[in-house]
This record gives sequence, C-alpha cells and structure tokens, in this order.
Amino acid sequence: MPDVKVATYWHPEWSSLVDDINRLPEGTHILVIGYSFGANNAVLVANNCNYIDSIIALQPSIFTSNTALTGNVGRIIEIYNPNPWMTFGGMGSQKLVGPNIEYITNNENLSQNCLKRITRQASWTKPRKF
Repeated sequence: MPDVKVATYWHPEWSSLVDDINRLPEGTHILVIGYSFGANNAVLVANNCNYIDSIIALQPSIFTSNTALTGNVGRIIEIYNPNPWMTFGGMGSQKLVGPNIEYITNNENLSQNCLKRITRQASWTKPRKF
C-alpha cells in the first residue's frame, strides 16, 4: 500500500506517539492498535490528539488505570475477555469506558489462541532446504 507508514511504541511511550501524531499533516488517517497495557494507553493517546480514525484495543489490562475516553475517535473496537481467570488473573479483561466503543467478547486468551494456531500451522509445514 503506497504512503502507509507503520511505527511501533512500547506502552509507556504513549506520549511520544501523541507527539508524532500531532505532527502529522491534517487529514492523515490514523489507526492505533494496542495490546494489554497498550490497549489501555490507546485511550490516553486518543484523549491527547485532535482526531484518531480508529482504535483496535486487544485485551486491555485491569492492572492499570481505566481512563474514560474523551477524545475524538471515529471507531473503537475492543476485544476483551470478561473472565479474568482465563487471562492470567485479569490481563485482558478490562472493559474500556467511553462512547463509540464496539465490544467483542473473547472467551479465550488471545495469546493462547495465537500459540495454538502457530503450533498447528508449524506442524503442517514441512521443513524446506535452502
């Protein structure tokens, strides 16, 4: 895809992401994806930027603040597990607070699902010689 830039930030660096977003030209489309603490901090990013097109919040953690969304966001999709015991005692079971959030419940641990899929996929793949 032409003119698409991707950058990664550690969850404590959310204010640097805000600075970088605020330097972008007006009209730039912005998607923020966060997992665990990064999902929680996506709300802090939105609250400190003029506009975010979309946020995908994957399993926000209950082990940090749950700041209410006050920022201007086009669409937020949150995937969370309502059962804290299935996410190692609460990692991934926080339900974000704010308007315009589409909640998707996942009754399994995303990390465990990904590991299962990778393991299955690896078992189907035969080693190749290079």
